[in-house]
Amino acid sequence: MMRHDHQLEEIHNRVFDAAMEVESETQQATKKAASLRNLRARRAIESHFEEKELKRNLCEYDFD
Repeated sequence: MMRHDHQLEEIHNRVFDAAMEVESETQQATKKAASLRNLRARRAIESHFEEKELKRNLCEYDFD
């Protein structure tokens, strides 16, 4: 009976460890996706302001 309890506890620990690993990987994937979203948003904002500045500079430039 004691051997059975030990085996059951070992199985329980393995399942728990696997579940924790999956949860950790999910959290890491979520963080990575959020970082990529933020990077794309920041780059889009930078691009918008660069384009705006370029247009302003072109309007002010004398081509003669």
